[in-house]
Amino acid sequence: MSEREEEEMAELEELHGPYWRFQEHMKQWYHDERGEFDPTQLIGYECQERIEEYAKTHKDEIVIIYCDDNYYTLSILVLIPHKSKKEYWGTTVIFVPQCSGIRNELFLCADSHVDLYQALDKMMGAWMYRQ
Repeated sequence: MSEREEEEMAELEELHGPYWRFQEHMKQWYHDERGEFDPTQLIGYECQERIEEYAKTHKDEIVIIYCDDNYYTLSILVLIPHKSKKEYWGTTVIFVPQCSGIRNELFLCADSHVDLYQALDKMMGAWMYRQ
């Protein structure tokens, strides 16, 4: 591998590594028939606990925002930034409802709304204000 290719791979790892590590960790429980990570299976309280445990050891890579699903049971948003020293690409947001089968609606109470705004603002950091 050339030096340029190694630099590009390091940049990709910096940008997407946190999400790749999260996928790799979670696929031991949530995978499709090919063994690939399947985020559509991220449902339920047990899953939320697994993510919270992961987040404790990956504080710089993952943020959890608490919200409700449309049955008003505790659910979470998992925020994983894709950024490097050079750029901010965006943030993966995964909704993990507590009640199974609910995948398309969430409720942000006032505190959750503020927490989400602050987390996204912190993730974007300096990139937001470069313009």
